[in-house]
Amino acid sequence: REEGPPRSHFGSSHLGSACLGLAPPRCVLSDPWALSAAMVIKTDLCAYTEYRIYPGRGQRFVAKDGKISFFISSKADSLFHQRIKPVKLRWTQAWRRMNKKGKVDELSKKRTRKAQKFQK
Repeated sequence: REEGPPRSHFGSSHLGSACLGLAPPRCVLSDPWALSAAMVIKTDLCAYTEYRIYPGRGQRFVAKDGKISFFISSKADSLFHQRIKPVKLRWTQAWRRMNKKGKVDELSKKRTRKAQKFQK
């Protein structure tokens, strides 16, 4: 280790000659949200509706067998415990998947084949 007076963070040599130890270096961003785009938020999926549950939301249920279920709302929790199938409710993702709503891929659409004409 070097001997001598202790260096402060702002006056250290790795920052270059532009910083004289008077003020901390500043980062000027043209887009203030540029740094927040890299932030990752851990989300869970609702066991009933399959909606994303953000931190601080939802309700956790632990069954007798130890299986953990996350619900986005008390409505989803109640319907799950009444054993109402999510496929029967139009607002759930299971219903949308069953009835082919939402994302439609061009390649996965079923194409009808034309009958081939040929000489007898």
